[in-house]
Amino acid sequence: LVIFFCFSSVILFPQSHATDSLTKLLPKLEGEKRVDALNNLAKIYQRSDDEKPLSYSKEALKLAEEINYKKGILDACLNISIANLQLSKFEESLKFSIRALEITEQSNDTAKSAECYVSIANAYLNMNNFEYAISNYKRAEKIFSLVGDSLNMGTVYNNLAVSYDNREIL
Repeated sequence: LVIFFCFSSVILFPQSHATDSLTKLLPKLEGEKRVDALNNLAKIYQRSDDEKPLSYSKEALKLAEEINYKKGILDACLNISIANLQLSKFEESLKFSIRALEITEQSNDTAKSAECYVSIANAYLNMNNFEYAISNYKRAEKIFSLVGDSLNMGTVYNNLAVSYDNREIL
């Protein structure tokens, strides 16, 4: 039990420190730096809060669109997709994942497109559309393989297994 508390405080402190620092800086930031900070806050809160990631991501998207900051728009769309997935709003998640994919195709961002395919597949998986989920996971796997991203390939293989298993059950 003591070991758990020691490790949990080490794990929680950096997140708390990062959010505190970014939150304090936010009012002073403008333009791309503000968009990046909002997107970073959204990512930090993805595992611990239901509403903050969506709120930060929507603000980031609005500002990124105003200043035509493509990377900020892409990151915000992916963050909004993840937030909607966590809120069980799968159609919304899919919509923002597809929008993010379109941006990666315009900018030839191969590695980021793989993240988009995973996000699309995750939405389809949660909608029980296993064929589309499998198809998109395979696209992601191909790209992750090309760029040598073994960590994300492992996640894709796990999600493919879940998709195949669920397809067989349902």
